[in-house]
Order: sequence, then C-alpha cells, then structure tokens
Amino acid sequence: IFFRAENMLRLASRRLWQVSSARIRWASSFQCEAATKLLDEYASKSDTKVLTEFDALRVVGTFGVGVLQRTLVDPNEPNEDLQSKVPKVSAVKGILRYADGSLVTHKTEHKAIELAVPAENAKKVVDTFVERFSKTDLKLEGLMFREWVEYAPSMGNEILLSAYQDPVFGPCVVVGFGGVLVDNFKDEFNMPPFVIPVAYGVDSFLPYLKESTLVRLIEGKLRGREKLIDWEVLEDVIRSLAEGIMHFSPYNPEGEYVVDEIEVNPAAIENGRLVALDSVVSVTPKSKTGLMSIPSEKPISKIAQMCQPKSMGLIGCTEKIQGKTMAQEVFGKVFKRMVRTSAAEMLLARMMKATVFSKTKKAITNKPKKAAGGKPSFMKRVTQWLQTAVVPQNFNPCNSILDRAKENPGVTVYPVHRKASEIQGIKCVPTLEEMKKKNGGEPVDVLVVAIPATDAVKA
Repeated sequence: IFFRAENMLRLASRRLWQVSSARIRWASSFQCEAATKLLDEYASKSDTKVLTEFDALRVVGTFGVGVLQRTLVDPNEPNEDLQSKVPKVSAVKGILRYADGSLVTHKTEHKAIELAVPAENAKKVVDTFVERFSKTDLKLEGLMFREWVEYAPSMGNEILLSAYQDPVFGPCVVVGFGGVLVDNFKDEFNMPPFVIPVAYGVDSFLPYLKESTLVRLIEGKLRGREKLIDWEVLEDVIRSLAEGIMHFSPYNPEGEYVVDEIEVNPAAIENGRLVALDSVVSVTPKSKTGLMSIPSEKPISKIAQMCQPKSMGLIGCTEKIQGKTMAQEVFGKVFKRMVRTSAAEMLLARMMKATVFSKTKKAITNKPKKAAGGKPSFMKRVTQWLQTAVVPQNFNPCNSILDRAKENPGVTVYPVHRKASEIQGIKCVPTLEEMKKKNGGEPVDVLVVAIPATDAVKA
C-alpha cells in the first residue's frame, strides 16, 4: 500500500511540475545538462554543501552569467612555468578551509585576495600565500587566478544577481545594486534588492523591474548617465537564473540536486555584458531534501487591488471611542517617556503615533472661545486650549484605518458590525454577504480583519 501511494504521489508531483514549469519555460542561456554534469562531478569528490569559488564560477557560467578566464593552482605542486598558465593580469584568491573542513567564504578578512597581479609575479604571489597561511589554522587548498577586469566600480557598474530557495515563495531570483551598496541601500534608503518568485510567473514581475532605478540607471535613462548595458542582456540572465533555480529545486521530481543558493556579487558590467567577479554556490542532494509541492500562481497584478483599493471591508471597528483633553495627552506622553523602559513599549508607541495624533488640526475639536471682555492673554489662551481641546484616542487599529480611508473619496468603505448602524459617520453592514450585495455583488478589493488575538482564537 505504501509503495502504491508513493508512486501515486510521484506521478501527481511530476504532472504538477509539468503544468507549472510550462509557465516558466522560455528561451534562455541556462545549460541544464552542463550544470548537472558539474554537480555530479562535485558530489563524487566531496560531500560539502558549499562549492569552492573556482567550482562555483563554473556552475554560474551554466546559469547564463558571464565568467572570465581563470586558472586553479595547487600550492603544493611545483609551479615553475606558472607565468604561461595564468592570465596576463589576475585577481588572485586563496581557497581556504577551516580546521573542521568547512570552506572560508569571506576571504578579505583573512587577507586571501591580491588584485591586479601581473603574470610574471604569479610564482611570487603563490609563495607569499603559502608562507602567510602556514602560520595559521587555515588550510590553503589552492589559488584561483581570475582574469583582471578594468572597470569603474561606481553606482550601477556592479550588480547583485542571486537565486535561492525560499521556504514560503519557493525558487526566487534577486536583482539589485551590487558590491557594498546592497546593504547600504537596504538600510539607509529602504531600497532592498528586487525579488522575483519564479513559480508565480517571471513575466509579470519583469515590467516592474524594468522601471526600477537600477535598470533605468544602467540603461542610461537617468540624466547625466551613459548607457552601460541593454535591458535584453539583463533579462536573459534573469530568465536563465529563474529556469536554473526552478530546475534544481525541491519541486522538480526529475532533478537530482537542489541548488540552495547561487549568488554573484558583484557582477560587473564590462563592454555591455555581465561578468561574475565573486560567487557563492551551495548545493544539496535531492535525497536529503525530499520532493515538495509547487506553490500556486499568484499574479502580481492583484497587488494593485491592495495598494490602491476601490472598495474596502473592515472587521473589528468599535463604536466606543474615548477622548482625552490636550493637557492629559501632552503630560501623559511626557510621563510615559520618563518611565518607558521596555523595547516592546517603545515599538508600540511608534506604531500608535499615527493613530493618536494623525493630524493635529483635525484632532482639536474644541477651540477656546474669545472672552467677552476682550482678547484673552496668550498664556490664558494656551491654558484654556490645553484644558478644553480633545484628542480622539483611536487605539483600535481598525478605527484608525477607517479614519484614513474616509479621507480618500475614491474608496468605498464597509465597516462590518452586527449591532451598530454606523461608525464614525460611515454606515455599517451586518454580514459579509450584505457587504457583497452593497458592493454590486462583487468581493471587495481589500478585507481588513483587526480583532484581538483572543477573539481570533475563538473565531
């Protein structure tokens, strides 16, 4: 029984794979057979998950990314005629392992990189590396002499290209600014790399990537910038990475390996092409991962319904909205700042900032009246304002969303409440069925459910 059930599962998975992969098959530079042979070769000689950079670049080449001339040198063998074997000018990187056999992936901090080395100095560099690491716990396994490329490492000249297996979205391709800019842009400017979930359809994401700052920069569409590369070149690389990471994924019943991650950072733009300067590849045999089902397709076009909805349903709004005087609000905030010590309280305070004080002018509902005997003094007006002005305390997040939605005339809002006839001036509907009828028989673009966690468990 188990054998028959297992066969049925494999047949169903294979059929599901065929249906899904039909969505992502396109003309690309991915070389499936060559990549499989390389992975077979590495699996037979080593059981390590992370490939050496020399081997990683060979795999990267089969995934459609350009690679440069390179030579692997064994430091334990005589290298008298080394000058004729290496490129004329090279970037030299040491292949190091820790005492436990794991690979050293960050070479800069171990001083395992030499740049712009002429071929006549190759023997001297090998001797320097051997002497340098003979005094450490690191094992020098080899040296890679990679062709040196002259380029200006400015914004846009270095690109991050990556593909990995996401536990939620499945195989993904990542494109962004490369080099040291990738982390700085993410942290300082809130510009993380562009992520494409392959199983959901690459074609629906590419138009958005084409309009990104990165692509407009390298295509010379920003003022004062020259064109560095054609969009078609980058598109082909993205499609190749997408096809490769989908083939070597837990969703393909025919693949023998899972490429957990393939990263090229940076990929330099040189003479209108993308070439890999640094690469990391990690691989796991399929026998250790098992077969997974393919995620259902989620068209990116539906995101517009969430970001720019025309109709919205709200579950969790309340009729009871309390208020505080301005004096209570101001001094209460000062007191809270004095006693607040919890990081969670600080985070909550930031989240609620917009709800407590969304707009100062609208928050003040009662203005101080002019005295009969003439204009009151400035301090008296301030005191009167603090005592009478009321700030609505919309701590209910659903009511806060309702406040914002009311300001947008293009959105029709339906608060769902069993008892209330209206909330904050908006008529309520008692059920979801009634909301659908009010919306012309169509589901709303966005349904927001904001209820306490205890009520969610009961529901």
